[in-house]
Amino acid sequence: MLFGPVPEVETDFANQMLDHYINFINDLDPGAPWPRYTSETKQVLQLTRNNITAIPDGMYHHLSFAVSLGLTRR
Repeated sequence: MLFGPVPEVETDFANQMLDHYINFINDLDPGAPWPRYTSETKQVLQLTRNNITAIPDGMYHHLSFAVSLGLTRR
């Protein structure tokens, strides 16, 4: 591991993250329950130990607002 061994309590979660990463590298699909991000759904995956849930992308709204104010580049 980059920063040392994973604490025992985090092993399952770390393995899930590694599986998603490897799946994404292989075929651009991290696998279930990771939803495909589209302009219609705008869902992201919230990753916390014992709770992996698809949620609305709140950053999309903030980014759109910032772009409308000219605070970011398109």
